[in-house]
Amino acid sequence: MRKRNYKSTCHSHQFVKATKDGEVQYFKNALQTSKALGCSNAAVIKALDGHSHTAKGWVLEYIDRNLPECA
Repeated sequence: MRKRNYKSTCHSHQFVKATKDGEVQYFKNALQTSKALGCSNAAVIKALDGHSHTAKGWVLEYIDRNLPECA
């Protein structure tokens, strides 16, 4: 029986808000965020989990997918 990879499922379905110098961008998940910002998925996840302050200068946080700006 295989173990379920918690980290990949945990981060794949959560919306992300990225903020840098007053600019705000929204992404559907950590992978889309990493591709758009031009950094590794690991760097994005570390920033989201609080292990680092930023990813490529962007401050990242999880947001509720029911917010109107996520539509």
